[in-house]
Amino acid sequence: SNLASAARIAYRRGDFVKANQRGRDAIALYLLLPADQRIVRESRDVLADAKAYIGLALQAPTGQPDKSAQRQRTLQEACKLLAESVAFVEEMRASHAGAIDEDAAKERSDGLAGCKAQMAKLGIQ
Repeated sequence: SNLASAARIAYRRGDFVKANQRGRDAIALYLLLPADQRIVRESRDVLADAKAYIGLALQAPTGQPDKSAQRQRTLQEACKLLAESVAFVEEMRASHAGAIDEDAAKERSDGLAGCKAQMAKLGIQ
């Protein structure tokens, strides 16, 4: 979807607030689809993209050490969304259900690893 693409573009430009907003807008539109359309690979791919760029934006370093409860919740959400996106990519790989953008897949898995590392620094499981 255009919104998931907008989230990716905003993230890559360093506009994490806009990436988060566009990703959430993409998810909201996905949820409006009829159930039979939500299970289609293309729709699930858009959902995985939106989750990835929300997660990447949320886990982006803030520039200052932040051990607040809010930052902890933000990282937990980021890691959850990134893990769901990575799981979708792995599912598509396993089922040979089409081409995988390996750069985007690496960006997601690297983001998840970074998110987990930040959580570990804060002592979050």
